[in-house]
Amino acid sequence: FGWFSMKLKLVGGDSAGVVTAYYMCTENGAGPTRDELDFEFLGNRTGQPYLIQTNVYKNGTGNREMRHMLWFDPTEDYHTYSILWNNHQIV
Repeated sequence: FGWFSMKLKLVGGDSAGVVTAYYMCTENGAGPTRDELDFEFLGNRTGQPYLIQTNVYKNGTGNREMRHMLWFDPTEDYHTYSILWNNHQIV
């Protein structure tokens, strides 16, 4: 359990195909029973909204992807993005 934070400024313009991400994974890494938290900024076409995609893996099972549309332009300045988790929730 803990808190993890990163300060990012995304690339502006047409960034389709670019994924900026950070994730945390258990010791067994890519193993079939890994636990993992994903936080990804999806690339986009100029003028389209930026999306953050999150996912949680528990004992190797994901399928918890969620996409969140940003209400601000993440290319204009640095912003701090954080994950806070404990034995009850992930925020």
